Amino acid sequence: MTTSGPVSHAPVAALNRRLDLNYVGESTYIGRYKGYPLGITYTVDAEYLDADGHPIHSIQTLIQLRYIGAPEDFALDGQDIDDIPESPLRDMVADRSARISFEENIAWLTITDATVEMLEAGLESWLDTTVGIIESIGGRHNREMCHYCNAGRAIELKWVEARVAQVCDTCINAKLEEARLEGRATAKGVAKLFVWTPMACLVGAALWVGLWQLDQWILSFFVSQPGKSINVPDIFIFAEIVIFAGIFGGTTGWVVGRAKGAGKIPAAIAGALAGLVAVFVGNLARIWLLFYSEFDVYAELGICLKAYPDFFLTGSATEGNVDGMIHFGSALGGTIIASGMGGALAGGREAVEE
Repeated sequence: MTTSGPVSHAPVAALNRRLDLNYVGESTYIGRYKGYPLGITYTVDAEYLDADGHPIHSIQTLIQLRYIGAPEDFALDGQDIDDIPESPLRDMVADRSARISFEENIAWLTITDATVEMLEAGLESWLDTTVGIIESIGGRHNREMCHYCNAGRAIELKWVEARVAQVCDTCINAKLEEARLEGRATAKGVAKLFVWTPMACLVGAALWVGLWQLDQWILSFFVSQPGKSINVPDIFIFAEIVIFAGIFGGTTGWVVGRAKGAGKIPAAIAGALAGLVAVFVGNLARIWLLFYSEFDVYAELGICLKAYPDFFLTGSATEGNVDGMIHFGSALGGTIIASGMGGALAGGREAVEE
């Protein structure tokens, strides 16, 4: 049985206690190894049974050791075993069951396929080899220096931006302020909304029409003989509208979210409005196509607007052809989902000016 996800505490509990590591969430533990800040993240790649029926976990382990003193641009090719001293870790790199690299004063060691027994027996040896490489290039540890400003005093280890780090109070406060300011709008960013929002409306409307034309093409493919009909369950119509609305809303939100610096709230509002406008414009285009396909006429805008209520209630440009309440509920729900998705994704993608 193959699985993927965080590993539970139990299989690695003894190992973490031996190394005096603290849990910080998401199957990640931090602490120190010979003075160096250490972070370990465990992920279960697979789970299978041995000959006796006992479960065996195949665990991918991402290890990071943080250091100072060596050039930040130092890099080691993890597949070049000549750069690694004779050791079990060197053999693992050679057979590609481990990878090692150094960047931004962090040694990254990935064990791609290990069992709990392998980790308990070999982890400290792998760490010793990595520490040896760090020190051979002039790296060292300092229990009090902030890893961000290299000046402030920082003793306690923290998990910051998916990295183990010593962070002083000044840098922590700066990062909290940065996160708070992330949602603020800039004049340039808001101006971008006036470009990206109309574009999102056009893209969304085209996508809305395209999705429903695809739906009609699929139905016509199954109903190819004259006089033949197909009964589509109401629940299928509802599910289809929800799925299309999700795809559509996500697309419009992604486009609006390109307006970097607009602020989370303005971007979310613009994304929601873009979703509503695009649905409206897209439905007008669908009504125009219905008049053309059914009556071979080029309907004017006024005629399309007049037919809009019937279309929204029934899916037809004329008198209703399905249960009005069912189609109305589905159409309304789809519109709300499209608008909500657009707003959520636009606000979520938005960031301060890069």
